[in-house]
Amino acid sequence: RTLGRSSPPHASTPRCRRGHVSVGATMMRQSAARRGLVLAARRPRRIPLLPMPSMPVTRHGLVVRGLVVRTDQCNRMGCKVHCATSASSLSFRYVGPHLVPQPLLRSFSASSTDPSSISIKSQSTRDEVALQKFAKITGSILDVESHPIGTLDEKIIAEACQAVEYWTTQQSVEGADQASAILHRLFDDQSSNNGVMNARADAVLTDQLNYCIDSYRIHSGTTLDKPRGRMARRADELLARVESSCPKKQSHLTEPDFRSYNMVIDAYAKLGDSLSAEKVLQRMTLRSKIDTSCRPDTVSFNSILNALSNSAASDAPRRAEEVLQAMQDMNDAGDLDVCPDNVSFASVINTWSRSNRVGAAERAEEILYRMIELSKAGGRRDLKPNAVIYSTVIDAWAKSGEADGARRAEVIFELMGKELGDRPGHEDTVALTSAIDALSKSDTTGDGPQRAEKMLRATTRNANAVTWTALIDAYARSGRLDSGEKAVSLLEEMLQLYEAGNDNVRPTVITFNAVINAISKAGARDAGNQAEAILQRMKALHSSSDNPIRPDPHTYASVIDAWSGSGDRNAGRRAEDILREMEELYRSGDESMRPNLYCYSAALKAWASTSIQDREGGRNAEALLRRMEEMYAKGNDEMKPNSVCYGSVLNAHAKVGDAEKAEAFLSKLEDLYAQGNEEARPGNITFSTVIDSWARSRRRDAPQRCEALLVRMRSTADTAPSVRTWNTVLNVFAKSGRSDAAERTEEILRKMMLESNDEASKPTTVTFNTCINAWSQSGRPEAPQRAEKLLREMETLRGRGYRYLKADTISYSSVIAAWARSKDRQSAERAEALLNHMQHMYESTNDEDVKPNIISVSTVISAWARRRDPAAADRAINILDWAYVCYEKGNTDVRPNAVTWNSVIFALSKSKKEDKAAVAENLLRKMKERYQSGDVEVAPTRVTYNTVINCFAMRPPEDALCRVERLLEEMRTLSENTDSELSPDTVTFTSFLTVLAKSRAPNKARRAYDILLEMEKNYRDGNENVMPNVYTYDAVLRACAFSTFDDESKRRAIRTAAQTLTKIRESPTVNPSPYTYDSFFISCSNLTRGEEYRRLVERGFALCCEDGLLADSNLRRLQDSAPPGLVESL
Repeated sequence: RTLGRSSPPHASTPRCRRGHVSVGATMMRQSAARRGLVLAARRPRRIPLLPMPSMPVTRHGLVVRGLVVRTDQCNRMGCKVHCATSASSLSFRYVGPHLVPQPLLRSFSASSTDPSSISIKSQSTRDEVALQKFAKITGSILDVESHPIGTLDEKIIAEACQAVEYWTTQQSVEGADQASAILHRLFDDQSSNNGVMNARADAVLTDQLNYCIDSYRIHSGTTLDKPRGRMARRADELLARVESSCPKKQSHLTEPDFRSYNMVIDAYAKLGDSLSAEKVLQRMTLRSKIDTSCRPDTVSFNSILNALSNSAASDAPRRAEEVLQAMQDMNDAGDLDVCPDNVSFASVINTWSRSNRVGAAERAEEILYRMIELSKAGGRRDLKPNAVIYSTVIDAWAKSGEADGARRAEVIFELMGKELGDRPGHEDTVALTSAIDALSKSDTTGDGPQRAEKMLRATTRNANAVTWTALIDAYARSGRLDSGEKAVSLLEEMLQLYEAGNDNVRPTVITFNAVINAISKAGARDAGNQAEAILQRMKALHSSSDNPIRPDPHTYASVIDAWSGSGDRNAGRRAEDILREMEELYRSGDESMRPNLYCYSAALKAWASTSIQDREGGRNAEALLRRMEEMYAKGNDEMKPNSVCYGSVLNAHAKVGDAEKAEAFLSKLEDLYAQGNEEARPGNITFSTVIDSWARSRRRDAPQRCEALLVRMRSTADTAPSVRTWNTVLNVFAKSGRSDAAERTEEILRKMMLESNDEASKPTTVTFNTCINAWSQSGRPEAPQRAEKLLREMETLRGRGYRYLKADTISYSSVIAAWARSKDRQSAERAEALLNHMQHMYESTNDEDVKPNIISVSTVISAWARRRDPAAADRAINILDWAYVCYEKGNTDVRPNAVTWNSVIFALSKSKKEDKAAVAENLLRKMKERYQSGDVEVAPTRVTYNTVINCFAMRPPEDALCRVERLLEEMRTLSENTDSELSPDTVTFTSFLTVLAKSRAPNKARRAYDILLEMEKNYRDGNENVMPNVYTYDAVLRACAFSTFDDESKRRAIRTAAQTLTKIRESPTVNPSPYTYDSFFISCSNLTRGEEYRRLVERGFALCCEDGLLADSNLRRLQDSAPPGLVESL
């Protein structure tokens, strides 16, 4: 397939050794072949276009200006050839019946009227002569006064054709414009009645027309096509001119042929302008009715498919398939010139691949299988897919983002190996690289990099440096913790293969950069050091050999980025050191090492990321920013700080908790923006960062500062505050501990609702939950009612279009907690009613968002625990049983745990139930049974045992002491054998002492005192869990006070009481309380009489006064037990 009847641009075309397309011989051969002729190949001459002198503007409109020569050369037929590409042009203005479109024309002032006075810098005299010759011919032809319309003779026409060929072979936009101007002049002459054109001249002009159109086609869509599409429109205008001059087939007029139309279609195809290309095809079809040589062929339709492939239209894939089907229908109807081929199917597949639509990859794969089926079953071996087509389908799966994209890409790659065989080649390498890329982008299993590596090692012959680099990038994308180590390992393997003689896998700068990127993304603590080691390796390789591997600015920027994400304490300093190294290289003369804005931005980010440990991070970041501002002020426009730079400095201050400096920098940004610096414009993120900084500061004035910033944000920022910003301010008020925190939180919520103009700024579930929690934590009498009112408002607003507002489990649980903390007489009933409502909604709607959880259940049990009536404990036990019923129905979130059981036992301990000790012990037994049967969530804890013992202490039965001793011994045994967390603590021993004090055990005073001594010893030995507290000493005093069995036990008990009082007063960790002295006075009253009583009471009273602990309760106790006059004397 060649250009005259060509496939899309990726098909092969005749080229010279350096790749310039040769068009003349191709078109002539195909035209001759179509007419049944055999012609020798004729190459068009490529005459070099060199700078020429300016020529005067004549009254006929001739304007000449020099052309600039491109430096690339093509060694063709033994001579040096230069191709002009610059914007400066040699332009001719032709004034005739059909004016050349005005954009073709450029007028320049002549610097001289004598061409010979201008020196010509040419490679050879031959180049100079050719340029002067054709410039003179062009000017002469376009001079309508010297050669009026209809007066051109055959000699002039022949010279004009030579000039057209000369200009078109320059492969420049300017040359095409000059050729177009000459052709317009020839067509005018041809159309006149006086023209001398003959059939031979007509054929020559047709070729010249195609030369000119092809020159425009070559430049269509390139950087020289400005404004974009200009080249295609010029080619189309030239074609339309010929069509209008020859509306029907005439032997003496120049006519377009199939090549003319195909090249114009291809010019539009390169732009992706499928609509214009289709219009040209329609004109071609109409023209074919009067001239069969213009009949559309496969190339025409393939160019349309190529246009659709390059198009950004959403319906391009559908239209491409319609064109493909139309081609098949035409072929089935007998049109042998139109037959879908390999290129046709490839273009449709490529259109689907580029569309990025849902299901695009699947459709591309279906077309691939259709090609395979037609090539095998249909006898169309020319439709057998090649490696490029397989690569396109693999790439489609890579970009699909679908869950099984990686697997489907692997399947296609395996199919390609089966169909085409394992053969080394560029196309197979591209397919392998695409498959690896698919595994890195669409892998959902987590083993994509390993599968990609396995694929590479299975087809090592087709792997080159690009393929290995893609594999390294796959590890970088995987997010694996060892991705950095794996990337380094692959790099080492590449270097070994290269040193062994495999030049195809020589690592490039891009490979090294990919390794550094993998290290950076792995986020290891030493990522900065690892990345810097790779940088030093690159330097060593470059300096020790002729290896072109040399760090580039991206390498240095990647290393800086690795330091910024490392979390290393010195990351900021190391990043700035690398930046200074780049600056030094640039100052020493290495222009390529000039640091760009990204490098400075990465260094600022490094300072921001390390400022949590480095209190100077914000100051250093701001100093670096000032350096950037100074460079910009001195004329370096590339160093103008952008919003990312300003944001990094702000983050550096905010992350360290320096809210005041963060707010000061925000004020600086506002000033810069007021001065016209758009990059410093504070936006939502800027204000939100400062607000977050104040919120984390925990300062007492943080709520007011956050609210003030919110007001500034609403008045100056480019958009309204985001929901996240509002929520941050609400949260800082809710957690402030202020007495009016709940009211202020709800007030801000109302402002937010008034100012929310769109869906994105309306309150969300988090917003209302923050406000409900503020009321729940407030402890105000009206808190539960206000919290429940907000809950009902959430339910109402949900039905009014608030998409992101919905009462959830947290909402209900917060209201339940508010009721649980309330002193309202119906608080427990209200909490339980809300719990039942949650369960009803969950069962009726199966809505997971309102499913009760164990926190909700435990909170309701706690509400009943506060009720202190006999029924409260039973209700708590009933809720525990209800939770197990819900759990068995499938709600695993309400599965009771040890905390739930402990809450029920605690409710028992607070109740006035007579047999609560027995019930508590029974619950403990059930917990142990469930735990032993496999329910590890309900393993009894120290709190469980302590609460059960406390139940015995509050209402001890006759055998309480014996049962509590068994529990205490059980705790000690379990702590020694299985769980050290079950060892008895201060609460355990204190509760046991209380039970002991209330028992009838003989010598209980001494036993209590021995336990106290044991606790003190264990505490001195390092067991802080058994440090005696004031309640422990008081329990010992109570045990002494009620040791009233005989006189000897009384004497021992009062001595123990005196020793206990002395110990608590001398203790470095515990201070006595009024209740301590009250217990001592009871001991005196119960254990002594007469003078001993008076002496002990007077001593105890003096100590109580000395400690400043005398209370009304002590005086009342003494008045009830002391003899008359003692209290007054004291």
